[in-house]
This record gives sequence, structure tokens and C-alpha cells, in this order.
Amino acid sequence: MATFVSYSILSDGPVKMSDDGLFGVKVKDFNWDPHDDINLNTFHDSPILNLRIDPDNNASNITIKVTINDGDGAFRQIFKWTVSGGVSRHVSEVMDRTNVNKRHNKIRFEVLEGSGTLQISDVYILYKRR
Repeated sequence: MATFVSYSILSDGPVKMSDDGLFGVKVKDFNWDPHDDINLNTFHDSPILNLRIDPDNNASNITIKVTINDGDGAFRQIFKWTVSGGVSRHVSEVMDRTNVNKRHNKIRFEVLEGSGTLQISDVYILYKRR
């Protein structure tokens, strides 16, 4: 049986974030609803979260945590990174398929600590379809 890959764009524009919430938001949620066409049968079917993280030149040790809500309403960590300024990064992180719902997922980005600001952009998810 052929497997098709699909994608969902959560954000194509930048979102400015900071620890204090004064120069950008501290928490940003994105809703993701892949519907019933997502395949979550095996480990090899795990969705992949992709995004760009761009800290400003003066950013210092900004820790960002990315989570997904599970079926019970708890947030499960996808990844946590600490970045400093001047270097843009592309992140591709495999998500635990057991934490992904076929409907009504919330992907949360949260700045935990650090100084300065960063931008997240080009947030999308690749997943296998039936």
C-alpha cells in the first residue's frame, strides 16, 4: 500500500518571544487538527515538527520548551533548547506519536528563561496519511 506524506502549516510568519513578555510573547499556542487522514500506527509514522528559531544578536541563553497536549489535557514535551544570539537555526523534531491526537492538538511554545528575544517562524508538521 502506498503511503503519502502530508503537511500542516501552523505559522508562516514570525512570532517574537521573550522571557519577560515585554518585548514579545512568553507563550504561543498553535492549534493543529490533522483529521482522520493521519496515520499513527507505528513508530515510523511519527509526525515531524519543523520550525525556524532566530535569536536576536543580543539574546543570551534563552531556553524555549515546545510541548503538545495529550488526550488527557496534559502537555508533553517535544523538545527544549537553549539558544544565544546571532545564529538562525532550523529544527526538525520527531514527535511521540502516542501524544498526538487525530483532532484538536495544541502545540505550545514557551520561553522559560534567558534575556533578549527570539523569533519562531515557518512552523509546519509533516505526517503520513492513509
